[in-house]
Amino acid sequence: MPMHPDETIPNKTPNGAKDNLSAAPEHLQAHGDNLDSTSLGMFQRVQGEGIIEESIQFETFLAGLSTTLMHVPVAEIDREIEAGLWRVGEIFGLDCITLSAFSEDLTTRHDRYRWTVPEVSVPPLAPATLPLAFLWYARQLRQGHPVSFVRPGALTAAAVAEKQHWQSIGLQSLLALPFCMGKRGTYVISYTTFRSQRVWCEITVVRLRLIGECFVRALMQKDSGNRLETHLKFVTLVAALSARFAKVATSDIDQAIQEGLQVVVKSLDLDRSSLLEFSADQTELYPVYSYAVPDVRPFIRAYPLHKEFPWLTEQLRRGKIFRFGRHEELPEEAFYEKQALMRSDLKANMSIPVAVSGSQICVIGFASYHREIDWPPEWMPYLHLLGEIFANALVRKRAEEASRRLWHELAHASRVAMLGELSASVAHELNQPLAAILSNAQAAQRFLTMVAPDLAEVKGALTDIIADDQRAGKIIQQLRALGKKEAPDRTSLDVNTLVQEVVRLVYSDALARQITVSLDLATQLPVVYGERIQLQQVMLNLVLNAFEAMQPVTDHPRGLRIRTTCVDPDTIALSFQDTGIGVDERTLTSMFDSFFTTKAEGMGLGLAISRAIIEAHGGRLWAVSNPDRGITVWFILPIGHGAGG
Repeated sequence: MPMHPDETIPNKTPNGAKDNLSAAPEHLQAHGDNLDSTSLGMFQRVQGEGIIEESIQFETFLAGLSTTLMHVPVAEIDREIEAGLWRVGEIFGLDCITLSAFSEDLTTRHDRYRWTVPEVSVPPLAPATLPLAFLWYARQLRQGHPVSFVRPGALTAAAVAEKQHWQSIGLQSLLALPFCMGKRGTYVISYTTFRSQRVWCEITVVRLRLIGECFVRALMQKDSGNRLETHLKFVTLVAALSARFAKVATSDIDQAIQEGLQVVVKSLDLDRSSLLEFSADQTELYPVYSYAVPDVRPFIRAYPLHKEFPWLTEQLRRGKIFRFGRHEELPEEAFYEKQALMRSDLKANMSIPVAVSGSQICVIGFASYHREIDWPPEWMPYLHLLGEIFANALVRKRAEEASRRLWHELAHASRVAMLGELSASVAHELNQPLAAILSNAQAAQRFLTMVAPDLAEVKGALTDIIADDQRAGKIIQQLRALGKKEAPDRTSLDVNTLVQEVVRLVYSDALARQITVSLDLATQLPVVYGERIQLQQVMLNLVLNAFEAMQPVTDHPRGLRIRTTCVDPDTIALSFQDTGIGVDERTLTSMFDSFFTTKAEGMGLGLAISRAIIEAHGGRLWAVSNPDRGITVWFILPIGHGAGG
């Protein structure tokens, strides 16, 4: 390597021998003033030959370095860059060479590679935020100007902060060469000395820039390969999660989100990933899902994060991405956050707020406990896309929950309305056991007033009272169940028993309307898995609709036949066949639609709610016209525990 007279550090190859690239005819230079014209000519000729030979040696070295870095596999680039930096440092007599990548705005520096002589101690490689006071240094790099000095004291007056910093770390001389790559940021290779001062002559700067270009091209090649690998990894991950959530049932979303977070952690080599949710007023933040590797604790569900991390919660509420690769990167305002992190082993964190319909719905978090992470800029759109996938799944689940709550409200309102229609029938059904109780009680009282009471008669009367009381209690219990507003509770049910209880409830109403209700119930019918009150609500609704459909009938008997049957090993069917006036084809196909009604005072919700209940149980509800008169409403239900659930 060429040695200018002002380069004072002797340069040696790794084996200690003088390197030809740094050789110079110093013995001739030392006596140059005493040479005659012939000797001077010989000196100039020898010097010229030395420069040519030196240039050839440099070009040979540069060509070898460039060829090696250009054709090396991506997996071996790190090793070759480190070996190359060592070779350059030894040849040029440097103390430290650092190859750094800066963000596009030059606010963040990531020292990617560093070589140092054993005698010099420098900080380890790590992402870092460029001090805000380094305005002069950042401006020089942004404009593509090299930064160099023989000693920090020689820097311009505008570089006050830079001068103080470099002097504090013992830096003697610096040559920093920027390579601006647009949106890919700026790469900077820094050549420094700590043990002595160094003058950077023009030819040395040119050659070190050519060498720097070789390293930067290799680094860009590696980054391009990494970007492609990252792109493929994220595309695969996003495609898999999108497909998973596209076909997952609402009831399985919880499990799908949990499994999805686990896939993210394993794919990105993280330690924890969590989905956090804001309260309705966006002042509170709670974890709703969290997955962590075995030796890391996941977030506790519903833990009030806003209390421990107030500054972070406010940043996320405003839609700002929060990330750090090291604790030192946290701002002073994050006082409580710093205190909490000091008590944990968290090394790096990325939290991305995701907005749906303009408001912050949730936050997806990524954490590392075992290593510091320089969150690459190319990760950001993919991580945000992952957040949107999980957020859409969460919104879908919340919408389904809200719809289910509304549906239960409507179902309850419908049941209450039906109970109102049955008030006369219910009163009659209750009057019978109550009247019997009164009659038996009076009889028992008379028996007890006799001189010789007939205790057997008294016992019989009391037994009848108990039976009538139980009968009345069952009616009241059934009415209370139908009128209750509570979460559904699915159990194994005997459909025949449900039908008999409903018929018993409408018995008096059927008598009043002169309607004969007949039952054709299959024996040994398999059980179904469902919600008792909801299924009885459907049956009750179909029975009352049949009663109303037969009200105008005067020319033939009014009758309702309820039948249960097992249509195949997996399904049972129920039918409600009336002898009413029937309906036209349009009504037959629309009667289960929401808000469709043929009643002047009807809202058109009863049959729609009934269909929704049956479908929620994994069944189907439909109607057909009878060959002679009236219609038959059918519904089928799957057999077995857990069916349709």
